[in-house]
Amino acid sequence: MEEIGSFGVCFPHECFLIAGIDIEDGSNLFFENLEQVNQEMSHLAFFAVTNLLNGRMGSDYPFFLAEYEGILLALFNIDERFEKEHILREIRACIGDLVERMERDFRVEISISISDIHCGFDGIPSCYQEVQKVMEYRSNCKTEPVLLYQDIDMDSPFAALERAAISEIRGHSYRKAQELLTEAARVSESEKDSETLPQPETIQEDPKSLSLLLAYIDAHYTDPEFTVSAIAQQFNMTPSYLSLFFKRKTQFTPLEYIHKKRIEQVKLLLETDMPIKTIARQTGYFDARPMIRFFKRMEGITPTEYRERIHPVK
Repeated sequence: MEEIGSFGVCFPHECFLIAGIDIEDGSNLFFENLEQVNQEMSHLAFFAVTNLLNGRMGSDYPFFLAEYEGILLALFNIDERFEKEHILREIRACIGDLVERMERDFRVEISISISDIHCGFDGIPSCYQEVQKVMEYRSNCKTEPVLLYQDIDMDSPFAALERAAISEIRGHSYRKAQELLTEAARVSESEKDSETLPQPETIQEDPKSLSLLLAYIDAHYTDPEFTVSAIAQQFNMTPSYLSLFFKRKTQFTPLEYIHKKRIEQVKLLLETDMPIKTIARQTGYFDARPMIRFFKRMEGITPTEYRERIHPVK
């Protein structure tokens, strides 16, 4: 196979999978703050993860490891002759061992988000996008250390029918949307903890709904357990329909708006002497890592750098 970029890396197989490895907590080592963990700990983690993966998986699954935006990305080369489900089970088990070894041997807590398997170099961007979706899913709810893209149930029959109905709504084909929603409701009855679908008569949007949605989010966004699914259930919508309605009205998805509100509150608390970990917990994050990552994505600098700008050291 052809080489990847300028690294001269060659892979013998046609298919790929990406695992995104995020350092949740390395503060048990010798770093003074979590942002120093972000910057310096990644170098130690890079070598530790490389060695552990080589020992556990290198012979069966060739991989290439790189760091991007503070996340270690392991690109695994998958033999297309093997059954997909068997490969995913084996990789989940091996990655689970990696999590345990990192915590036991290095006292470092990590979480790992794993994509589905895609074939060809053209499939690598899809792998990365799926890892991003899993990490975004993690940021809004507490999950296991190892989470696969397929674990978040993006492609269930219920979700497929729901997406089709949304597409018909966008095209103002309400009769077809009603048929799809009826079928989705039938499918959902057999699924555990199914969510209430919007009834056809609620497809026409209520102008009062947005103000109620915003008020509800404003009242709950600092709760780490607060999710888009919880909003949807409160307002008798599916998450997909909620996202469509909310983005049409605000230009943000509900999750983007929640993070926007949280980061605004983080900025206010950074004007105090409150520790970064405490700020994270008080603004709706389970820990500081996702808070720091979203803050840097939205503001272009880390929380500590922001604090130093508003309170420069004399």
